Amino acid sequence: MEETGDRGMYVCNCNGLNERMVDQAIADGARSAAEVFREHECRPLCGRCVGEVRTRINACRHRDACGSQPACGKKPAVSTPVHEHFLMAAE
Repeated sequence: MEETGDRGMYVCNCNGLNERMVDQAIADGARSAAEVFREHECRPLCGRCVGEVRTRINACRHRDACGSQPACGKKPAVSTPVHEHFLMAAE
């Protein structure tokens, strides 16, 4: 990943998506890598970024399940039991 100043590191160099853009898509409700790319009207090209996008989504889910502040900065609307979190993370 390359540095983009105050917007964080680039997550997807092919499409110019940085951490802030990915996190905002997650905060807006994206729950899969495909939904993050659709939010920004693009798609993965080389695919090297998909793992990082999934990691950021799972970090948000993990924090939602544990009841602490999610990575995306959005408070969970409904508390998710921890055992359901592990099932979602396996998707």
